[in-house]
Amino acid sequence: MNEMRILNAIKSPEYLENPYAATSLGKGQPHQVDWNARFSATQRTYVYRLLCYSFNDDVQWENGIPFEWDRSWCIRRGMEMDNNNNNNNNNNNKGHQGQGKNSEILDIKAMRSAALHLQGTHDFSTFRGRKCQRHSPIVTMRSVQIHSQPYGSLLGWNNFDTTTSSSATTDDGPRLVTISFVGNSFLYRQVRNMVGTLVQVGLGKVRPENIPDLLEAKDRTIAPDTAPSQGLFLVDVQHGNFQF
Repeated sequence: MNEMRILNAIKSPEYLENPYAATSLGKGQPHQVDWNARFSATQRTYVYRLLCYSFNDDVQWENGIPFEWDRSWCIRRGMEMDNNNNNNNNNNNKGHQGQGKNSEILDIKAMRSAALHLQGTHDFSTFRGRKCQRHSPIVTMRSVQIHSQPYGSLLGWNNFDTTTSSSATTDDGPRLVTISFVGNSFLYRQVRNMVGTLVQVGLGKVRPENIPDLLEAKDRTIAPDTAPSQGLFLVDVQHGNFQF
């Protein structure tokens, strides 16, 4: 491992071409800047995992799908996302949300429709974490993709339809919903804040056509709550033509 780290350090370039040097924004800026593994990244890909299932209220999470403990945001059918419920669950049931009876199942089609509004170059102040230190809230989201599939027969449940990707999560068994975000960069907690809103869309509490209004408002306080951290994974980082 130590030898590999030395090799990577030797291969990394000393300088990176400054893309802004030849533009009006780059007056006085150097044509080359120090190369940095974090700040020189040109594209990042995050994946957020949601496990949607329907168990009896008295079934504890530890007896459900233990392999997903701390690796996904687990959402029961009938989940409620109001502030009181979130506070109670965060204190008493990490990674496990919802005791509500009247909420809808996640509507993947509506979530995909909402995700289209997040693609492109926008001011993402509405989805910016309070402690974000980045100067500009402008981010280019190149892709936001949502995929839903049966979780599998891990629990010994065999009544899964593995031939299609459902447009909504059902009671036939647990479904794994993955949301992938590809962008040139991200604001602090931006992905988790966007996931929180997309889940609300899936629950029918936010309409897909409301997303442009949220972006335009540039106000974090009007957007839904932040998704928990345990479902978020950084899966890819690119540095232009350079590869380790």
